[in-house]
Amino acid sequence: MEIVSGIFVGPSKYHQVTSDMIAYDTVLSGGGYYWGHTSQTVLEGGSAIRTEVQVGWQLVSAGGYAESTTLHGYSAGMVVSNLGSAHKTNVLSGGCLYVSAGGKATGINIDSTATMICDVNSNTYITGTSRGKTIKVGDEVTSNITLYYSRYMNVASDWVSYDTVISGSGYYWGDTRQNVLEGGSAIRTDVQIGYLHISGGGYSDRATVHGNSARMVVSAYGSAHRTTVKDGGTMYMNHLASATNVNIDSTGALVMDVSSDTVLTGTSHGKTVKVGDGVTSNIRLYYSRWQEVDSGWTAYDTVINGDGYYWGDTTQIVYNGGSAIRTDVQIGYQHVLSGGKAVSTTVNGNSARMSISAYGSADSTTVKNGGTMYMNHLASATNVNIDSTGALVMDVSSDTVLTGTSHGKTVKVSDGVTSNIRLYYSRWQEVDSGWTAYDTVINGDGYYWGETKQIVYNGGSAVRTELQIGKMFVLSGGKAYDTTVNGSQADMYISSGAVAENTTLKNSGYVYIAAGAEHTGILKIAKGAGVNVASGGVINFDISDRKSTAGYILNDMSMVSGSPTYTVTVDDRQVSGIYKLAQGAKEFTGTVTIGDGSLDYGTVTVNGDDLVYNGITYSLDNVSGNLTLSVTGGAPAIVDGDIDGNTLADVILVHTKQGYSGAWMTTGTSSVIKWGNLGNVNSKVELVGTGNVYGSNEAGSDIFMKIGTTVAAWVVEDGKVKNYKELYYLKSNMNMLGIADFDGDGVTDYLLRSTTGDLGYVTGDDNKWHYIKGLGKEWKIAAVGDLDGNGTDDVIVRHDAGFTGAYMIDENGKITWSNLDTLKSDMTIVGTGDFNGDGVDDVLLQNKSNGWVGAWLVENGRVDSFIGLCNNKNTIEQIADFNFDGVDDIRIRTEKGDIGVLYVNGEDDTTWKYFQSVGKEWDTSFALLS
Repeated sequence: MEIVSGIFVGPSKYHQVTSDMIAYDTVLSGGGYYWGHTSQTVLEGGSAIRTEVQVGWQLVSAGGYAESTTLHGYSAGMVVSNLGSAHKTNVLSGGCLYVSAGGKATGINIDSTATMICDVNSNTYITGTSRGKTIKVGDEVTSNITLYYSRYMNVASDWVSYDTVISGSGYYWGDTRQNVLEGGSAIRTDVQIGYLHISGGGYSDRATVHGNSARMVVSAYGSAHRTTVKDGGTMYMNHLASATNVNIDSTGALVMDVSSDTVLTGTSHGKTVKVGDGVTSNIRLYYSRWQEVDSGWTAYDTVINGDGYYWGDTTQIVYNGGSAIRTDVQIGYQHVLSGGKAVSTTVNGNSARMSISAYGSADSTTVKNGGTMYMNHLASATNVNIDSTGALVMDVSSDTVLTGTSHGKTVKVSDGVTSNIRLYYSRWQEVDSGWTAYDTVINGDGYYWGETKQIVYNGGSAVRTELQIGKMFVLSGGKAYDTTVNGSQADMYISSGAVAENTTLKNSGYVYIAAGAEHTGILKIAKGAGVNVASGGVINFDISDRKSTAGYILNDMSMVSGSPTYTVTVDDRQVSGIYKLAQGAKEFTGTVTIGDGSLDYGTVTVNGDDLVYNGITYSLDNVSGNLTLSVTGGAPAIVDGDIDGNTLADVILVHTKQGYSGAWMTTGTSSVIKWGNLGNVNSKVELVGTGNVYGSNEAGSDIFMKIGTTVAAWVVEDGKVKNYKELYYLKSNMNMLGIADFDGDGVTDYLLRSTTGDLGYVTGDDNKWHYIKGLGKEWKIAAVGDLDGNGTDDVIVRHDAGFTGAYMIDENGKITWSNLDTLKSDMTIVGTGDFNGDGVDDVLLQNKSNGWVGAWLVENGRVDSFIGLCNNKNTIEQIADFNFDGVDDIRIRTEKGDIGVLYVNGEDDTTWKYFQSVGKEWDTSFALLS
C-alpha cells in the first residue's frame, strides 16, 4: 500500500491516485476550473482522504474512493463517477459536487451557496444535507434533490422521489429533467427550468410547474394529481393520460391531446376544466395538439389557439355521435366529421378554420375577422353568421343544408334553393333537378376545369350568378338567368340542351355556346369580352313580352364569333311595332328564324322578303348596323293607364261632389285632349288603378275599384265602359293595397295585407292566395313594379329605419329577397316606372322638402345607378308613358289644380306638357300605394 500526503497540485497540473494508493491532505489550487486543468483523479482501488479543492477538480472513478473532501469556491468541483464513492464531502462557498448515475455519495454537506448535480438511477446512492435539508437517493427513495444543468433523474418502479427541484439551464427534451417511469412516483416536484416527464404507469403528486422554461409531460397511462401550473409554465397531456385536481393560472398553459380515455379535472384560467364521463369543458388546445370528441362525448367551451392551422396541427375533431359546444377557434381547426355536431362555434381570425364534412352538422356558427368555414358535400350548417371579412367555402349538392347570413346577406341551401353563396378556392356548386341557385358569386383562386365552378344541369336553374374567377357550366337540362361574367378569368359554357337567359359580359369575360345550346334574352358584351358560338348554337331574340320601345337585346353583334344561328321568339298575337334586336350588326346580312318557341313560322332575311304568318307581317331591317324586326298587323300595344287603346296613357277624373267620372284621352304631343265619360260613382266606390281583367289581348286598360269588401272593375273598350264585373271578395281581416301582375299572365292581381301583417297577393284568373311574408308594423309597402324584367311585378318595402328592399316574384311564384338601398327620412318612394327604356321598372324618388325628383335605375333586381330627373315639389299622381317613346313620364298636379306631364328625356332632362286645370272637387289620383 503506497501512502502519499501533503501533495500540492498547482495550476494546470494533475495528480493520479492509483490502485492500492492512499493520498492524504491533497490541496488542488490551480489557475482554471475546466476539465483537463488542475485535477486529482482517484482511480479504481485508490483512495483520497481529506482532499481540499480550491481551484480544480477531483474525479472519483469507478472503484475509487474519496473521504472528507472539502470543496470551497466557485472554481472547485468534484465528480463521482458510476461505481465511484465519496464519504463526508463538504461543498462550500459556491463549490459543485457531481454525482453520476450509479455513483455513491454519503454523509455529504452542501451549504446554501453550493451545488450538487446528479444523475440518478437505481444504483445511485446519496445521503446527507443540502442547503439545510436532508437529502437522500437510495432504498427506493429520493428526497430534496435539485437537478441542474442538463442532468436527469429516473424514478423507476417502486421508487418514490420527494421534493425534487428541477432548475437546469435548458428546457428542451434531453435537458434537465426528472423521468418518472412505470411504477415510479414523484411527490412535490418543483419544476423551474426543465422537464418533469410522467411516463406510462408513472405517478406525480403536488408538482409545481412555474416559469416560462418549466414543462411537465404526462404520457399515455401516466397520471398526475394536484398539479399547479403558473407563471408561464406548461403542462402537456398526451392521449390516455390522467390529471386530477390541476390548477393552471392565467399565464400557464395546458397542452393536451384528448381521447375517450383521457381524464382531467381542476381549474384553468379561472374556469373549471374537465375531461371524463363523456364531457370535456374549458379545454384550451395549443401547439399542434388535438382533441377527439366521439360517440357519447360532448366538448364544452374548447379554445383552439395553436401555432398552426393546417391539418395535423392544432385541431378539434368531432365525429361519430360526438358534440362540441361553444368552441372558440383562434389559431387552428375544428373539423366536424360524419356524425359529429358543433353548436355555437366561433371561428375568429385569419388562422382560424372550421371544416364540416359529409354528414357532419353545425348550428349557430359565427365566422369573423378573416376566419373561414369549409363545407363539403352533404354537410349541414344552420344559423351561420359570417361577417364581411369571413369566408364560406363550400361544395353544394342536393343534400347540403345551409341557413343564415353571409356578408350581410341571407344565405340558404335547402328546400331546392341556394341563395347568396360565394364559391372560393377550387370549390364547386352542383345545381340539379328541383334546385335553383340565386345570387351565387364565384371567386376562386383559379379558373381551369376542376377548380372553382358552378355546374347547372338536369332541370336545375341558376339566377343572378356572378362569375369573377372561375367557371360556370350550364349542362343539358340546366338554365341560367341574369348571369354576369366579369373578368378575364371568368368563363361560362352553355352545353347542348342548356339555356341561358339575360347575360352580361364585363372586363374580358367569355361565354361559349355549344351546338344545341341556346342563349335567349338580353346579351350585353363589353369591349374586350367575347361570345363564341359553335355551329348549331342559337342566339334567340325573345320579344314575346317585350315593348317595341325597349332598347336593343344584343348591344354589339360584332363581339359574337363563330357560327351562330339567330332566332326570334314572338307571342301568338305579337304587339305591332319595331323591335330593336342588335347593334353592331353592320356585317350581318343573314337570315333569322321566327317562331313562338314551339313552332317555327319561317325565316326573314335582312332587307329581304317579308314573312306573313297568321295575319301578322314580319320584316328584318339593318340600317347602319342596327338590326330591327318590324311587326305589323299584330295586337295593339298595351300601355298602363291607356283607356282608349291608342298606346298613350290617359287621365281618369272623378267629381267627388256629383259622383260622375271620366277620362282625358291624350294624343301624345298634340294639344288635343278628348273627354270620355266613364260612369257614376258614389262615396263607397274607391278607384284603385288600371289593369286588365282578361289579360294582354285586351286593347287598352280596364279600371279597377274597391266597394267595401268587393273588388270589381269597369271593363273598358275604346275608352268607354263596356260592362261592370265583380272580381273578388275581401275577407274581414284583409286590406287591399294595390293591383299588379304578379304571375306574368297579363291578368291583374291584387296585393293584400292582413291585420296581423301577412303580406301576399290573390291571382286574378283563379282568386288563389299566395303568401309572401309576415311583416311587422315597422315595414311599409312602398311600391310595386317589375324590377328584373321577367314579366312579373315585385313588391318594394321600406323599413321605418330607412333601408329598403324588394320581394322578387318569378312566374312560378318563387319569392326571393333583394336589397335595394337606404333612404333618409325626407325621401319618399313615389312609385315605379321605366325611366331609361330598358324594359325594367326603376324606382321614382321625391324629396318634398327641396323638390328633388330622381330615380334608382334598377337592373336584375338591384340598384345599378342613381339619376336626377328634375326639381318639382308638386304632387306626383301618375307614372306612365304619355308619348309612346318607351320611357315612362311623370304626371303632376299643382296646388292650383294645374295638371300636366313631365316627359322624361334622360338624366336631368324633362319637358313640361300642360293639359288643363281643375278645381279641388276633382280627384285625379288613384293608383299609388299608401
